[in-house]
Amino acid sequence: MLYSRNLGQIPIRQIGLPILVVIVATVCFSYIVYMLMRSDWKSTVAASLAVIIFFTYADILSIVGQSSVFRILSAISPSMQIFVINILILIVFFSIIYRLRKTYNWLIIFLGIFSFIAAVLPLIPIGSYVIKHRYYNPVSRLELPKVSDLKPITYFPDIYYIVPDTHASAEIMKKYYGYDMTNFIEHLEKAGFYYVSRSTSNYPKTISSLTSSLNMEYLDYLSDLTLSNDETLVYSLIENNNVLTFLKSLGYSYYQLGSWWPATRANRGADRNIVVENEYLVSVNGFTYALLSMTMARPFITEHLSQFFMGESESDKLSRILYQFSKVEEVARLPGPKFVFFHIIAPHSPYVLDRFCTAIHPGYSRTRTSVVNYAEQAECIDIKLASMVDTIQRISSNSAVIILQSDEGADVIGGNDQWAEVQPEAIQRKFPILNALYLPGIPPIGLSQTMTPVNIFRFVFNSYFHTNFPLLPDKNYIYQDKNYIYKYIDVTKIVQEQKD
Repeated sequence: MLYSRNLGQIPIRQIGLPILVVIVATVCFSYIVYMLMRSDWKSTVAASLAVIIFFTYADILSIVGQSSVFRILSAISPSMQIFVINILILIVFFSIIYRLRKTYNWLIIFLGIFSFIAAVLPLIPIGSYVIKHRYYNPVSRLELPKVSDLKPITYFPDIYYIVPDTHASAEIMKKYYGYDMTNFIEHLEKAGFYYVSRSTSNYPKTISSLTSSLNMEYLDYLSDLTLSNDETLVYSLIENNNVLTFLKSLGYSYYQLGSWWPATRANRGADRNIVVENEYLVSVNGFTYALLSMTMARPFITEHLSQFFMGESESDKLSRILYQFSKVEEVARLPGPKFVFFHIIAPHSPYVLDRFCTAIHPGYSRTRTSVVNYAEQAECIDIKLASMVDTIQRISSNSAVIILQSDEGADVIGGNDQWAEVQPEAIQRKFPILNALYLPGIPPIGLSQTMTPVNIFRFVFNSYFHTNFPLLPDKNYIYQDKNYIYKYIDVTKIVQEQKD
Protein backbone atom coordinates (compact mmCIF):
# COMPACT_ATOMS: atom_id res chain seq x y z
CA MET A 1 0.00 0.00 0.00
CA LEU A 2 2.84 2.39 0.83
CA TYR A 3 4.49 1.78 -2.53
CA SER A 4 1.19 2.10 -4.43
CA ARG A 5 0.77 5.57 -2.91
CA ASN A 6 4.22 6.63 -4.11
CA LEU A 7 4.30 5.29 -7.66
CA GLY A 8 6.68 7.30 -9.79
CA GLN A 9 8.70 8.50 -6.80
CA ILE A 10 10.47 5.29 -5.74
CA PRO A 11 12.42 2.85 -7.96
CA ILE A 12 10.66 -0.50 -7.91
CA ARG A 13 13.95 -2.22 -7.05
CA GLN A 14 13.76 -0.63 -3.59
CA ILE A 15 10.71 -2.66 -2.55
CA GLY A 16 12.09 -6.16 -3.16
CA LEU A 17 14.15 -6.51 0.00
CA PRO A 18 11.50 -5.02 2.35
CA ILE A 19 8.87 -7.41 0.94
CA LEU A 20 11.20 -10.38 1.44
CA VAL A 21 12.04 -9.33 5.00
CA VAL A 22 8.36 -8.85 5.88
CA ILE A 23 7.41 -12.26 4.47
CA VAL A 24 10.28 -14.11 6.14
CA ALA A 25 9.70 -12.34 9.47
CA THR A 26 5.97 -13.12 9.34
CA VAL A 27 6.60 -16.80 8.57
CA CYS A 28 9.13 -17.07 11.38
CA PHE A 29 6.83 -15.33 13.82
CA SER A 30 3.92 -17.55 12.80
CA TYR A 31 6.03 -20.63 13.38
CA ILE A 32 7.09 -19.41 16.84
CA VAL A 33 3.45 -18.74 17.75
CA TYR A 34 2.47 -22.18 16.47
CA MET A 35 5.15 -23.84 18.62
CA LEU A 36 3.74 -22.02 21.67
CA MET A 37 0.05 -22.68 20.98
CA ARG A 38 0.24 -25.99 19.14
CA SER A 39 -2.84 -25.08 17.15
CA ASP A 40 -3.08 -24.09 13.49
CA TRP A 41 -6.09 -21.85 13.83
CA LYS A 42 -4.91 -20.20 17.04
CA SER A 43 -1.47 -19.44 15.65
CA THR A 44 -3.05 -18.10 12.45
CA VAL A 45 -5.32 -15.71 14.35
CA ALA A 46 -2.62 -14.65 16.81
CA ALA A 47 -0.01 -14.02 14.11
CA SER A 48 -2.52 -12.10 11.97
CA LEU A 49 -3.47 -9.83 14.85
CA ALA A 50 0.19 -9.23 15.64
CA VAL A 51 0.98 -8.24 12.06
CA ILE A 52 -2.02 -5.90 11.91
CA ILE A 53 -1.10 -4.20 15.19
CA PHE A 54 2.56 -4.00 14.19
CA PHE A 55 1.81 -2.23 10.89
CA THR A 56 -0.99 0.04 12.10
CA TYR A 57 1.23 1.60 14.76
CA ALA A 58 1.70 4.89 12.88
CA ASP A 59 -2.04 5.24 12.29
CA ILE A 60 -2.74 4.80 15.99
CA LEU A 61 0.02 7.29 16.85
CA SER A 62 -1.38 9.92 14.49
CA ILE A 63 -4.87 9.53 15.95
CA VAL A 64 -4.15 9.49 19.68
CA GLY A 65 -0.52 10.54 20.00
CA GLN A 66 -1.38 14.18 20.66
CA SER A 67 -3.96 13.39 23.32
CA SER A 68 -3.46 14.96 26.74
CA VAL A 69 -3.62 11.47 28.19
CA PHE A 70 -0.15 10.78 26.83
CA ARG A 71 1.31 13.89 28.49
CA ILE A 72 0.83 12.47 31.97
CA LEU A 73 4.07 10.48 31.70
CA SER A 74 6.10 13.29 30.19
CA ALA A 75 9.37 11.40 30.68
CA ILE A 76 8.19 8.78 28.18
CA SER A 77 7.41 9.87 24.64
CA PRO A 78 3.91 9.20 23.24
CA SER A 79 5.43 6.88 20.63
CA MET A 80 7.01 4.69 23.31
CA GLN A 81 3.83 4.76 25.41
CA ILE A 82 1.81 3.49 22.45
CA PHE A 83 4.47 0.85 21.80
CA VAL A 84 4.05 -0.43 25.38
CA ILE A 85 0.25 -0.33 25.06
CA ASN A 86 0.44 -2.36 21.84
CA ILE A 87 2.59 -4.97 23.57
CA LEU A 88 0.07 -5.20 26.41
CA ILE A 89 -2.79 -5.54 23.91
CA LEU A 90 -0.95 -8.36 22.15
CA ILE A 91 -0.35 -10.15 25.46
CA VAL A 92 -4.05 -9.90 26.32
CA PHE A 93 -5.12 -11.12 22.87
CA PHE A 94 -2.64 -13.99 22.95
CA SER A 95 -3.82 -15.03 26.41
CA ILE A 96 -7.48 -15.03 25.33
CA ILE A 97 -6.75 -16.95 22.14
CA TYR A 98 -4.59 -19.48 23.99
CA ARG A 99 -7.40 -20.28 26.42
CA LEU A 100 -10.06 -20.77 23.77
CA ARG A 101 -11.20 -24.35 23.35
CA LYS A 102 -13.60 -23.96 20.46
CA THR A 103 -12.50 -23.49 16.87
CA TYR A 104 -13.91 -20.32 15.35
CA ASN A 105 -13.87 -21.00 11.62
CA TRP A 106 -15.68 -17.76 10.86
CA LEU A 107 -12.70 -15.85 12.25
CA ILE A 108 -10.29 -17.76 10.03
CA ILE A 109 -12.49 -17.02 7.01
CA PHE A 110 -12.72 -13.34 7.93
CA LEU A 111 -8.95 -13.01 8.31
CA GLY A 112 -8.40 -14.80 5.02
CA ILE A 113 -10.75 -12.49 3.16
CA PHE A 114 -9.29 -9.44 4.91
CA SER A 115 -5.74 -10.50 4.01
CA PHE A 116 -6.67 -11.19 0.39
CA ILE A 117 -8.34 -7.80 -0.07
CA ALA A 118 -5.49 -6.00 1.72
CA ALA A 119 -2.99 -7.60 -0.67
CA VAL A 120 -4.97 -7.24 -3.90
CA LEU A 121 -6.06 -3.61 -3.56
CA PRO A 122 -2.55 -2.08 -3.84
CA LEU A 123 -1.50 -4.68 -6.43
CA ILE A 124 -4.01 -3.31 -8.93
CA PRO A 125 -2.34 0.11 -9.40
CA ILE A 126 1.12 -1.42 -8.99
CA GLY A 127 0.43 -4.02 -11.67
CA SER A 128 -0.94 -1.41 -14.05
CA TYR A 129 2.08 0.80 -13.42
CA VAL A 130 4.60 -2.00 -14.01
CA ILE A 131 2.93 -3.17 -17.24
CA LYS A 132 2.80 0.31 -18.73
CA HIS A 133 6.44 1.04 -17.87
CA ARG A 134 7.97 -2.34 -18.51
CA TYR A 135 9.34 -1.53 -21.94
CA TYR A 136 10.18 2.13 -21.48
CA ASN A 137 13.88 2.88 -21.46
CA PRO A 138 14.69 6.50 -22.33
CA VAL A 139 17.85 6.96 -24.36
CA SER A 140 19.77 10.19 -24.84
CA ARG A 141 19.77 11.63 -28.33
CA LEU A 142 23.24 13.13 -28.03
CA GLU A 143 25.96 11.35 -29.97
CA LEU A 144 29.24 11.38 -28.04
CA PRO A 145 32.53 11.67 -29.92
CA LYS A 146 34.95 8.77 -30.01
CA VAL A 147 38.23 9.36 -28.23
CA SER A 148 40.11 8.23 -31.34
CA ASP A 149 38.49 11.04 -33.34
CA LEU A 150 39.66 13.80 -30.98
CA LYS A 151 42.86 15.76 -31.19
CA PRO A 152 45.57 14.53 -28.78
CA ILE A 153 44.70 15.53 -25.22
CA THR A 154 47.60 16.52 -23.01
CA TYR A 155 45.78 17.82 -19.95
CA PHE A 156 43.25 15.80 -17.95
CA PRO A 157 42.10 18.00 -15.06
CA ASP A 158 40.11 16.66 -12.15
CA ILE A 159 36.50 17.81 -12.54
CA TYR A 160 34.22 18.58 -9.60
CA TYR A 161 30.51 19.07 -10.17
CA ILE A 162 29.08 20.60 -6.99
CA VAL A 163 25.31 21.12 -6.92
CA PRO A 164 23.85 22.99 -3.91
CA ASP A 165 20.17 22.25 -4.37
CA THR A 166 17.75 25.21 -4.85
CA HIS A 167 20.43 27.88 -4.39
CA ALA A 168 19.14 31.10 -5.93
CA SER A 169 21.33 33.77 -7.53
CA ALA A 170 22.85 36.60 -5.53
CA GLU A 171 20.32 39.07 -6.94
CA ILE A 172 17.32 36.96 -5.90
CA MET A 173 18.84 36.20 -2.50
CA LYS A 174 19.24 39.87 -1.68
CA LYS A 175 15.96 41.08 -3.18
CA TYR A 176 13.60 38.48 -1.73
CA TYR A 177 15.44 36.87 1.18
CA GLY A 178 17.55 39.67 2.64
CA TYR A 179 20.81 37.74 2.28
CA ASP A 180 23.71 39.64 0.74
CA MET A 181 26.04 37.18 -1.02
CA THR A 182 28.68 39.79 -1.85
CA ASN A 183 31.37 38.33 0.44
CA PHE A 184 30.84 34.83 -0.93
CA ILE A 185 30.95 35.93 -4.57
CA GLU A 186 34.07 38.02 -3.93
CA HIS A 187 35.70 35.02 -2.26
CA LEU A 188 35.01 32.91 -5.36
CA GLU A 189 36.30 35.56 -7.73
CA LYS A 190 39.51 35.98 -5.72
CA ALA A 191 39.94 32.21 -5.98
CA GLY A 192 39.81 32.51 -9.76
CA PHE A 193 36.17 31.65 -10.36
CA TYR A 194 34.10 33.13 -13.13
CA TYR A 195 30.71 34.05 -11.67
CA VAL A 196 27.93 33.61 -14.23
CA SER A 197 25.85 36.39 -12.72
CA ARG A 198 22.77 36.05 -14.92
CA SER A 199 22.60 32.29 -15.22
CA THR A 200 19.23 30.57 -14.93
CA SER A 201 18.18 26.95 -14.59
CA ASN A 202 16.75 25.22 -17.61
CA TYR A 203 14.03 23.51 -15.54
CA PRO A 204 12.37 24.24 -12.18
CA LYS A 205 12.71 20.72 -10.75
CA THR A 206 15.78 18.69 -9.77
CA ILE A 207 14.84 15.56 -11.73
CA SER A 208 14.61 17.47 -15.02
CA SER A 209 17.45 19.87 -14.30
CA LEU A 210 20.08 17.23 -13.44
CA THR A 211 18.94 14.96 -16.26
CA SER A 212 19.44 17.84 -18.66
CA SER A 213 22.77 19.18 -17.35
CA LEU A 214 24.40 15.75 -16.95
CA ASN A 215 23.37 14.75 -20.46
CA MET A 216 24.09 18.16 -22.04
CA GLU A 217 20.74 18.27 -23.82
CA TYR A 218 17.17 19.48 -23.53
CA LEU A 219 14.50 16.95 -22.65
CA ASP A 220 11.80 17.68 -25.22
CA TYR A 221 12.09 14.06 -26.42
CA LEU A 222 10.52 13.01 -23.09
CA SER A 223 7.36 15.05 -23.65
CA ASP A 224 5.46 12.14 -25.18
CA LEU A 225 5.51 10.06 -22.02
CA THR A 226 2.02 8.81 -21.25
CA LEU A 227 2.58 8.52 -17.48
CA SER A 228 4.41 11.76 -17.15
CA ASN A 229 4.39 12.06 -13.36
CA ASP A 230 6.92 9.25 -12.93
CA GLU A 231 10.31 10.56 -11.84
CA THR A 232 11.90 7.11 -11.78
CA LEU A 233 11.60 6.76 -15.56
CA VAL A 234 14.65 8.98 -16.04
CA TYR A 235 16.75 7.78 -13.11
CA SER A 236 18.75 5.73 -15.61
CA LEU A 237 19.57 8.90 -17.54
CA ILE A 238 21.06 10.39 -14.38
CA GLU A 239 22.96 7.25 -13.42
CA ASN A 240 24.29 6.54 -16.93
CA ASN A 241 24.61 10.12 -18.08
CA ASN A 242 26.55 11.45 -21.07
CA VAL A 243 29.03 13.42 -18.97
CA LEU A 244 30.06 10.34 -17.01
CA THR A 245 30.12 8.12 -20.11
CA PHE A 246 32.39 10.51 -21.97
CA LEU A 247 34.79 11.02 -19.06
CA LYS A 248 34.97 7.28 -18.44
CA SER A 249 35.97 6.83 -22.08
CA LEU A 250 38.88 9.19 -21.37
CA GLY A 251 40.04 7.07 -18.43
CA TYR A 252 38.51 9.11 -15.60
CA SER A 253 37.60 7.59 -12.25
CA TYR A 254 34.20 8.54 -10.84
CA TYR A 255 33.38 9.33 -7.21
CA GLN A 256 29.93 10.24 -6.00
CA LEU A 257 29.18 11.73 -2.61
CA GLY A 258 25.61 10.60 -2.23
CA SER A 259 22.61 12.64 -1.16
CA TRP A 260 19.42 11.33 0.45
CA TRP A 261 17.47 11.64 -2.83
CA PRO A 262 17.17 8.20 -4.53
CA ALA A 263 18.42 9.37 -7.93
CA THR A 264 21.74 10.68 -6.56
CA ARG A 265 22.13 8.57 -3.44
CA ALA A 266 24.46 6.10 -5.13
CA ASN A 267 25.61 5.27 -8.64
CA ARG A 268 26.27 1.67 -9.62
CA GLY A 269 28.78 2.89 -12.19
CA ALA A 270 30.88 4.80 -9.66
CA ASP A 271 34.36 3.65 -8.74
CA ARG A 272 33.33 4.54 -5.22
CA ASN A 273 30.15 5.80 -3.60
CA ILE A 274 31.11 7.84 -0.56
CA VAL A 275 28.03 7.76 1.65
CA VAL A 276 27.34 8.44 5.30
CA GLU A 277 25.61 5.06 5.65
CA ASN A 278 29.05 3.50 5.95
CA GLU A 279 29.44 5.24 9.30
CA TYR A 280 26.34 3.65 10.83
CA LEU A 281 25.58 0.17 12.09
CA VAL A 282 22.30 0.04 10.14
CA SER A 283 21.23 2.01 7.08
CA VAL A 284 18.24 1.72 4.78
CA ASN A 285 16.86 3.45 1.72
CA GLY A 286 14.11 6.03 1.90
CA PHE A 287 11.29 3.59 1.15
CA THR A 288 12.37 1.10 3.81
CA TYR A 289 12.75 3.90 6.33
CA ALA A 290 9.21 5.13 5.58
CA LEU A 291 7.91 1.57 5.94
CA LEU A 292 9.64 1.03 9.27
CA SER A 293 8.39 4.39 10.48
CA MET A 294 4.84 3.09 10.09
CA THR A 295 5.48 0.13 12.38
CA MET A 296 6.21 -0.55 16.04
CA ALA A 297 9.92 -0.14 15.18
CA ARG A 298 9.37 3.62 14.88
CA PRO A 299 10.33 4.74 18.43
CA PHE A 300 13.61 2.84 18.20
CA ILE A 301 14.78 4.06 14.80
CA THR A 302 13.73 7.67 15.43
CA GLU A 303 14.46 8.05 19.14
CA HIS A 304 16.23 5.39 21.17
CA LEU A 305 18.62 3.91 18.59
CA SER A 306 18.98 6.82 16.19
CA GLN A 307 22.74 6.99 16.80
CA PHE A 308 23.09 3.55 15.22
CA PHE A 309 20.44 3.91 12.52
CA MET A 310 20.71 6.01 9.37
CA GLY A 311 17.33 6.74 7.86
CA GLU A 312 15.48 9.73 6.46
CA SER A 313 14.72 11.89 9.49
CA GLU A 314 15.69 15.56 9.45
CA SER A 315 18.67 14.85 11.69
CA ASP A 316 19.73 12.06 9.32
CA LYS A 317 19.54 14.43 6.37
CA LEU A 318 21.69 16.91 8.29
CA SER A 319 24.21 14.14 8.91
CA ARG A 320 24.39 13.47 5.17
CA ILE A 321 25.04 17.13 4.36
CA LEU A 322 27.77 17.50 6.97
CA TYR A 323 29.31 14.20 5.90
CA GLN A 324 29.58 15.38 2.29
CA PHE A 325 31.50 18.48 3.34
CA SER A 326 33.69 16.50 5.75
CA LYS A 327 34.91 14.21 2.95
CA VAL A 328 36.18 16.92 0.63
CA GLU A 329 39.81 16.64 1.70
CA GLU A 330 39.79 12.85 1.44
CA VAL A 331 38.33 12.97 -2.07
CA ALA A 332 40.73 15.70 -3.18
CA ARG A 333 43.66 13.45 -2.26
CA LEU A 334 42.43 10.59 -4.46
CA PRO A 335 44.51 10.06 -7.61
CA GLY A 336 43.31 11.64 -10.82
CA PRO A 337 42.09 12.17 -13.32
CA LYS A 338 38.74 11.95 -11.56
CA PHE A 339 35.21 13.21 -11.88
CA VAL A 340 33.55 13.99 -8.55
CA PHE A 341 29.85 14.70 -8.14
CA PHE A 342 28.43 16.33 -5.01
CA HIS A 343 24.67 16.75 -4.93
CA ILE A 344 24.16 18.69 -1.71
CA ILE A 345 20.47 18.96 -0.87
CA ALA A 346 20.75 22.36 0.78
CA PRO A 347 19.78 25.18 1.08
CA HIS A 348 16.79 23.06 0.05
CA SER A 349 14.59 22.09 2.98
CA PRO A 350 14.57 20.57 5.55
CA TYR A 351 15.97 23.60 7.31
CA VAL A 352 18.47 22.23 9.81
CA LEU A 353 21.23 24.88 9.94
CA ASP A 354 21.26 28.52 10.96
CA ARG A 355 23.50 31.23 9.51
CA PHE A 356 26.34 30.24 11.87
CA CYS A 357 26.11 26.59 10.78
CA THR A 358 24.67 25.53 14.12
CA ALA A 359 22.22 22.66 13.93
CA ILE A 360 18.69 23.72 14.81
CA HIS A 361 15.85 21.60 16.12
CA PRO A 362 12.97 20.97 13.67
CA GLY A 363 10.57 22.43 16.21
CA TYR A 364 12.52 25.69 16.23
CA SER A 365 12.67 25.93 12.43
CA ARG A 366 8.90 25.61 12.32
CA THR A 367 8.55 28.72 14.47
CA ARG A 368 10.28 30.81 11.80
CA THR A 369 9.19 31.75 8.30
CA SER A 370 10.45 29.77 5.34
CA VAL A 371 12.14 32.95 4.09
CA VAL A 372 14.27 33.21 7.23
CA ASN A 373 15.00 29.49 7.32
CA TYR A 374 16.04 29.41 3.67
CA ALA A 375 18.21 32.53 3.86
CA GLU A 376 20.07 31.38 6.99
CA GLN A 377 20.67 27.89 5.66
CA ALA A 378 21.92 29.35 2.38
CA GLU A 379 24.35 31.59 4.25
CA CYS A 380 25.73 28.59 6.13
CA ILE A 381 26.02 26.51 2.95
CA ASP A 382 27.95 29.33 1.27
CA ILE A 383 30.44 29.34 4.16
CA LYS A 384 30.94 25.62 3.70
CA LEU A 385 31.14 25.91 -0.09
CA ALA A 386 33.85 28.56 0.21
CA SER A 387 35.85 26.25 2.47
CA MET A 388 35.21 23.34 0.10
CA VAL A 389 36.61 25.05 -2.98
CA ASP A 390 39.61 26.31 -0.99
CA THR A 391 40.35 22.74 0.09
CA ILE A 392 40.02 21.37 -3.44
CA GLN A 393 42.31 24.00 -4.88
CA ARG A 394 44.86 23.51 -2.10
CA ILE A 395 45.02 19.72 -2.10
CA SER A 396 43.94 18.36 -5.47
CA SER A 397 46.88 16.53 -7.02
CA ASN A 398 45.74 17.65 -10.44
CA SER A 399 44.66 21.25 -10.94
CA ALA A 400 40.90 20.93 -10.86
CA VAL A 401 37.97 22.26 -12.82
CA ILE A 402 35.25 23.21 -10.35
CA ILE A 403 31.65 23.68 -11.45
CA LEU A 404 29.60 25.19 -8.64
CA GLN A 405 26.09 25.27 -9.97
CA SER A 406 22.62 24.95 -8.51
CA ASP A 407 20.05 22.78 -10.20
CA GLU A 408 17.14 25.17 -9.53
CA GLY A 409 16.32 28.38 -7.73
CA ALA A 410 14.48 28.91 -4.48
CA ASP A 411 11.10 27.32 -3.85
CA VAL A 412 8.54 29.99 -4.65
CA ILE A 413 5.29 28.01 -4.88
CA GLY A 414 5.44 25.89 -1.75
CA GLY A 415 6.26 22.66 -3.53
CA ASN A 416 2.80 22.24 -5.11
CA ASP A 417 4.31 22.07 -8.63
CA GLN A 418 1.30 23.59 -10.41
CA TRP A 419 3.51 25.62 -12.72
CA ALA A 420 0.93 26.30 -15.40
CA GLU A 421 -1.03 28.33 -12.84
CA VAL A 422 1.74 30.56 -11.45
CA GLN A 423 2.24 34.22 -12.26
CA PRO A 424 5.19 35.44 -14.38
CA GLU A 425 6.74 37.08 -11.30
CA ALA A 426 7.06 33.69 -9.61
CA ILE A 427 8.76 32.22 -12.69
CA GLN A 428 11.18 35.14 -12.82
CA ARG A 429 11.98 34.61 -9.16
CA LYS A 430 12.43 30.83 -9.50
CA PHE A 431 14.90 30.47 -12.36
CA PRO A 432 17.99 32.59 -11.46
CA ILE A 433 20.61 30.31 -9.87
CA LEU A 434 24.09 30.24 -8.40
CA ASN A 435 26.56 29.38 -11.15
CA ALA A 436 30.35 29.82 -10.87
CA LEU A 437 33.17 28.09 -12.71
CA TYR A 438 36.86 27.62 -11.99
CA LEU A 439 38.61 26.79 -15.27
CA PRO A 440 42.39 26.63 -14.77
CA GLY A 441 44.37 27.57 -17.84
CA ILE A 442 41.28 28.48 -19.86
CA PRO A 443 40.22 32.10 -20.48
CA PRO A 444 36.43 32.51 -20.22
CA ILE A 445 36.17 33.48 -23.87
CA GLY A 446 32.77 32.47 -25.16
CA LEU A 447 31.42 31.98 -21.64
CA SER A 448 28.47 34.35 -21.44
CA GLN A 449 26.89 35.86 -18.35
CA THR A 450 23.66 34.09 -19.21
CA MET A 451 24.97 30.56 -19.86
CA THR A 452 22.63 27.89 -18.51
CA PRO A 453 23.48 24.42 -17.11
CA VAL A 454 22.72 22.58 -20.36
CA ASN A 455 25.78 24.22 -21.91
CA ILE A 456 28.28 24.10 -19.04
CA PHE A 457 29.79 20.69 -19.73
CA ARG A 458 29.68 21.35 -23.48
CA PHE A 459 31.84 24.42 -22.85
CA VAL A 460 34.19 22.58 -20.47
CA PHE A 461 34.67 19.61 -22.82
CA ASN A 462 35.24 21.86 -25.82
CA SER A 463 37.82 23.83 -23.85
CA TYR A 464 39.84 20.94 -22.44
CA PHE A 465 39.25 17.93 -24.70
CA HIS A 466 38.91 19.50 -28.18
CA THR A 467 35.32 18.35 -28.65
CA ASN A 468 32.99 20.26 -30.93
CA PHE A 469 29.73 20.32 -29.02
CA PRO A 470 27.70 23.27 -30.31
CA LEU A 471 26.40 25.54 -27.59
CA LEU A 472 22.62 25.33 -27.45
CA PRO A 473 20.31 28.33 -27.13
CA ASP A 474 19.81 29.06 -23.44
CA LYS A 475 16.17 28.25 -22.71
CA ASN A 476 13.92 27.89 -19.68
CA TYR A 477 11.03 25.47 -19.34
CA ILE A 478 8.31 24.84 -16.80
CA TYR A 479 6.12 21.75 -16.81
CA GLN A 480 2.36 21.80 -16.66
CA ASP A 481 1.85 20.41 -13.15
CA LYS A 482 2.84 17.55 -10.87
CA ASN A 483 0.88 15.06 -13.00
CA TYR A 484 2.68 16.03 -16.20
CA ILE A 485 6.28 16.67 -15.25
CA TYR A 486 7.54 15.97 -18.78
CA LYS A 487 5.06 18.23 -20.56
CA TYR A 488 7.30 21.24 -20.98
CA ILE A 489 6.29 24.83 -21.67
CA ASP A 490 8.87 27.31 -22.93
CA VAL A 491 9.03 30.36 -20.65
CA THR A 492 12.33 31.76 -21.89
CA LYS A 493 10.79 35.11 -22.83
CA ILE A 494 9.25 35.52 -19.39
CA VAL A 495 12.56 34.74 -17.67
CA GLN A 496 14.45 36.96 -20.10
CA GLU A 497 12.25 39.90 -19.19
CA GLN A 498 13.56 39.64 -15.64
CA LYS A 499 17.14 39.58 -16.89
CA ASP A 500 16.58 42.66 -19.03
